[in-house]
Amino acid sequence: MHGAQKTMPHGGELPALERRELTAGDFVKHVIASVAGDKLGIPTRCIRDLDKLVSDMKRSPHQGCNMPDFLNRISITEGKSNDIRTGVSALVVGGALRHISPGYQKLSLGEELSRMWLEDLSKQPKEYRDFVNAAVAELRVRIRAFMEG
Repeated sequence: MHGAQKTMPHGGELPALERRELTAGDFVKHVIASVAGDKLGIPTRCIRDLDKLVSDMKRSPHQGCNMPDFLNRISITEGKSNDIRTGVSALVVGGALRHISPGYQKLSLGEELSRMWLEDLSKQPKEYRDFVNAAVAELRVRIRAFMEG
């Protein structure tokens, strides 16, 4: 089902029949929204390498986190995925992500979009949320290493 999702009165997950199939673009939005408020910011290079993060997670699954079916189906060649790169590019070209530093080193996501995407994430199945949380934790490690190195 495409379009607006219904909000459950109790704030829980949407029933399976009312959920739409998730995409690589959804994954990109959920991960970016999850790190948007971090003090370190969102380094452009780390976001451009989200496909490498997914590729790494495919090779060595994180404890108890299953790769969502839609991410298992995307093609990743030599650590690169057109699906994920297209998702990131669409957010930049569409204006959702903005470059905020000299040399285009960091990206910014507006508070309203971040809130909407996190709300959408909270309504997704627990298994998917667990995977996104594992990806976000790994992305934060990579961001810290990039900022220190």
